[in-house]
Amino acid sequence: RGVRGRHEPLARRVARRGEPPHDLSADGAYLREFDPGAEFRSWAPLGLAFDRQGHLFVTNVGAPYQAVHEFEADGTLVRTYGKPDDFDFPNGVAVDANGNVYVADSNNGRLVVFDGDGNQLGMIRRGVTAGDLGLPRGTAIDDSGRIYVADISQQGIQSYQAIATGERQPKFIEALELNPKAVIADLGAATGYPVVD
Repeated sequence: RGVRGRHEPLARRVARRGEPPHDLSADGAYLREFDPGAEFRSWAPLGLAFDRQGHLFVTNVGAPYQAVHEFEADGTLVRTYGKPDDFDFPNGVAVDANGNVYVADSNNGRLVVFDGDGNQLGMIRRGVTAGDLGLPRGTAIDDSGRIYVADISQQGIQSYQAIATGERQPKFIEALELNPKAVIADLGAATGYPVVD
């Protein structure tokens, strides 16, 4: 359980679609494969995110069912977000400064928001008006609390303000037409948003 291989300082954790995440050193050298344990032998990890405590969040489109899993740095499962049939191809995942978890539930056409205990707070649904989603793939959050969602059916990035206490969904800010496949946020700068196209 946990990580396999040498225990050198971890610089980054990366994954290819459908493959287990790998830990790399600061210079990009392979350190080890992330091993979540026997119950996840048939999983298909897709999206990765970290919270400020260093917990890893992984979207899983394989067995035992499609969900988001939160792990401690040593690989211990903390919790699972979602139940069987809740998600249909959960793709991007991001965590805000308050510990809220944002999941791009791609084939259901929505962004689902959970609190840090796994309770669903709200969502942005599929639709055709400003701020609605179509086919969201990636999601990221910058230091100012702005959420970016790559929506391939609308060929752009939708931006929202992070969900506030008592609200049912994040507030829509603007849409940018870019034809993105994914979005990443530079957590060291609150300006700009690099796009992987």
